[in-house]
Amino acid sequence: MSGMRRLACARRLTPRQIRSEYQRLLRVTLADIKKVEADIKKWEDYIKELEESLQTLGDDAQQANVDLQNMMQKQQQTLTTMSHVSKMLHDTAMAVLRAMTFN
Repeated sequence: MSGMRRLACARRLTPRQIRSEYQRLLRVTLADIKKVEADIKKWEDYIKELEESLQTLGDDAQQANVDLQNMMQKQQQTLTTMSHVSKMLHDTAMAVLRAMTFN
C-alpha cells in the first residue's frame, strides 16, 4: 500500500486533503534537507578550521623543539667553557703551589 493510501485510510482524508498533506510533507522534507545540508557545511568548515589550528600547533611545537635544542646546545657550550676555565684555574693554582714548594 502506498504512503498516500495509508494516510487516507488512517485519517479518513479526502483526496484533496491527502494531496495537500503530501505537498506539505514534501516541503517540510525539502526544507529539512536544506537545513541539514547547511548544518553539514557548518560542521565541515568547523572541522577544517580545527585541522588548520592543529597544523599550526604542530608547526609551533616543532619550532619550540628546535629552539629548545638550540638553547640546550648553548647551555652545553657554556658548561664546557666553564669546565675549561675551572681546569685552567686549578692548573694555575697547582703550578703556583709547586713553584712555592720548590723555592
